[in-house]
Amino acid sequence: MKLERRHRLLLLLVLCVAWYLWQRNTPAPAPPPPEHVRARAVEVPAGNSAAADASEREALAQLEVQKEKRDLAASQSHAARARFAAACQESWLQLLAANESAFQALREKANRSPNEETPCTICDGKGSMHLCLLCPKNPGVCPACNGVGHTAAGESCPVCLGTKKCFGCFGSRKMLCPFCDDGTISAKGPLPPRTMPTH
Repeated sequence: MKLERRHRLLLLLVLCVAWYLWQRNTPAPAPPPPEHVRARAVEVPAGNSAAADASEREALAQLEVQKEKRDLAASQSHAARARFAAACQESWLQLLAANESAFQALREKANRSPNEETPCTICDGKGSMHLCLLCPKNPGVCPACNGVGHTAAGESCPVCLGTKKCFGCFGSRKMLCPFCDDGTISAKGPLPPRTMPTH
């Protein structure tokens, strides 16, 4: 039986009204909990909240202990590094003496240039020398802890602060050039320090 147009419209209207009434009577779903609440619900099953709280307290206590170790190492860092730098002082002075004439020639060249600067030829031209006086036996590795990051007592190494890298070359096996600033020698720039830096 073929429906007339008015019957089709009436049927469509009845269906729309039925759908509207059904939607109105269906309770809306609860919004999903925030991400951190869902994550916590997964991590802390019902009935285990006391154990989870204890575990969380233990983790916080461990973080606090590690922070105290880092703070202690940082407070001892300058003195510890100064001892290693002092042991290399003779090598430092030899390095300065070996490059003194080249440095003076470069300063003269910079003095004659329009901007009073010239590229450094003592280093790689970028401010790094192809050697490190602090870690010649084990290049790039902290000379105090030999690359383990802590002392024999389990404390953070005060020389490398747990990085396991030499503080003179930052693990690159190339220490900063004492004669230039990022590969540039200035006619009025500072002279190389007579004492080996500890930073």
